[in-house]
Amino acid sequence: MPVRFILADAVNETAAKITSQGEILSVPNPSMPAQGALTVINTAVNFIVPMEGFTPVLTGMILTATKEVSPTDGAVVDIYEADALDSTSVATELYLLTIARLGIIARSGLFVLVSPGVWVNAKTDDASVNVTLEYFYRKIGV
Repeated sequence: MPVRFILADAVNETAAKITSQGEILSVPNPSMPAQGALTVINTAVNFIVPMEGFTPVLTGMILTATKEVSPTDGAVVDIYEADALDSTSVATELYLLTIARLGIIARSGLFVLVSPGVWVNAKTDDASVNVTLEYFYRKIGV
């Protein structure tokens, strides 16, 4: 027999939600994916755009390198805050990762607050890396 209860934050009165698969969501909104391919060396690819009144929160990432990545050095992937959609200038470093040829990097359970009003971009020093970032928008001040 199911027991009904509410799991909530006493300060903000934000209730946790349970998905149809039985997972507990303890964030205001489910994460959404942003996917892109880093196919040109040192060229910005945008993943997250700023939204007025909200700040993005990174909750996970998956990076995969193709066979085109250098077999000796791998690829350095830079995930960063930028002041423009296509900027390769790093305002704030979020992650700097090295991935091996045909490698996979997966990170979950993250809660990385991104600065309000900035873009989240990525670039690489070796083409052919696929990136998926999981994130949600959090209302500023909550």
